[in-house]
Amino acid sequence: GEYPQNNASLLYLGLQYNPIKKMYITPSVSVGTTLTSLNPFAGESLNGTFWNYGVDIDYMTFLGPLKISVSHIGLINKNRLFLSFGYAF
Repeated sequence: GEYPQNNASLLYLGLQYNPIKKMYITPSVSVGTTLTSLNPFAGESLNGTFWNYGVDIDYMTFLGPLKISVSHIGLINKNRLFLSFGYAF
């Protein structure tokens, strides 16, 4: 159910809050534009603007970070829930 997109511009803003030790909450919002060309200055039209928003909740466990992310993806107009545990490498 994902929408592949090769050419996009994106602006992201997130603010991290630390309500208790080892817990982080990060609400975020982003706005993006899909492009029809690799060169956005070539005069081609833009495909559209989309807004995304969500919140991440992170908790540092003795085995590594536990992360729950809930977001709305404007490009495909769907809500997403992600869960991850441990370090990415």
